[in-house]
Amino acid sequence: MFEAKASKANLTDAEWWMLMEKHLIKPITREWLAQESKKRLTFQQLKDAFLLRWTPTETEKNQAVYELSMLKLAPGDDFKTHKEAFEKLMRIFQLGYPHQTRVMPFLGILYPSLSLDLTREPTVYNDYHQLVAQVYFLHSQQKGKAQVAAADANRNPKSKQK
Repeated sequence: MFEAKASKANLTDAEWWMLMEKHLIKPITREWLAQESKKRLTFQQLKDAFLLRWTPTETEKNQAVYELSMLKLAPGDDFKTHKEAFEKLMRIFQLGYPHQTRVMPFLGILYPSLSLDLTREPTVYNDYHQLVAQVYFLHSQQKGKAQVAAADANRNPKSKQK
């Protein structure tokens, strides 16, 4: 329930504060919060200042869109790295949007054979987290097949000569 409220930016002050404390990992953000909390009289003023300071600018959003267009997962690539890069860019590009809006852009960063395998399943568009798990599974399978094929090619030098 908390995740659904957070994805729609519908949190109470206490929930928002808990979310900030949980995710403020970077020292620069902690320092900013410590300084600003002394200046602001109300929690709403602090919240507004935080959003003003840390909300991406239009230029940053445009840069994120460009980087998203360049981000492509190849069969031999590390899935986790690509997923993290994708989600980082989506947080900049679609700040405050529900996770469900990430389904179509996520399908766009995949290589064609993987996208084709996924679109054969009608449930792929229903849930972003389910999609990520399915992509991870299929990508692991295809990566394994590629490794087996490479090992076979190394063991059988005659196939290289043809």
